[in-house]
Amino acid sequence: MHQVCRKYQGLPWSPPREKGMEANLRALVNVDVQPNPVPMDPDVLAVAFEARAHPKLVSQMTHESLVLRQKSLQYACQAMSAPREIACFLEAGIVKSLTDAGRDTDNEARHGFPNPRPDSSPSPSPSPSPSPSPGARADHPCPRAAREGA
Repeated sequence: MHQVCRKYQGLPWSPPREKGMEANLRALVNVDVQPNPVPMDPDVLAVAFEARAHPKLVSQMTHESLVLRQKSLQYACQAMSAPREIACFLEAGIVKSLTDAGRDTDNEARHGFPNPRPDSSPSPSPSPSPSPSPGARADHPCPRAAREGA
């Protein structure tokens, strides 16, 4: 009946698909099995995405692995070049992690990283951004806070 109605309306018609357990089993036979992913080396810095990036990086700054602490501190120092990033790191609790890094036994983690090359010129000062409209949360510097409505 559907075929006649659809043909009269000028619409294409295809017969209904098979239903039931046998149809599902025929579809599952074509699925490939994938092996488990290779575990990452514990000293590899895995940076998260969006809202979880800053808290994960801050937690890795106090990790027991020295190499991971050094890598996370170096990545955070490079990432904190923008005011938005600094605001997100502050919200994630970087002050406590940097205080703990200052008490670290490793010299590189305690004193920071080498200064930029002396021949590099200082970056120009950023232009002031327009003031946000009152009550607007979409312009919050951290994506997580904007989603949670903080």
